[in-house]
Amino acid sequence: MADSQVIGQVTLFPQEHRLALAYWVNPEFWGQGLATKMCKALLSHVCNSGYQGNIWAGVHSWNSRSTSVLKKLGFEQIISNNENTAEYSLEIVC
Repeated sequence: MADSQVIGQVTLFPQEHRLALAYWVNPEFWGQGLATKMCKALLSHVCNSGYQGNIWAGVHSWNSRSTSVLKKLGFEQIISNNENTAEYSLEIVC
């Protein structure tokens, strides 16, 4: 891996009355648990910052890897909009 190669990104941004989680991993690095590790680190930071509330994430139904990440993090499915997308929620209480 070159020092300047981007492995992935995880972001939280405000959305209505909650925060929304977004993440991606460079396909060269799939299957190493990096999305889960990145998201866990960010959620730990959120907890340490004193945030208490809801974090939302949306995922394409066919994206089983992303669904697995959310479930490992403790997210629960709240809505399945159709065959293509699902919404997940995690309540942060630290």
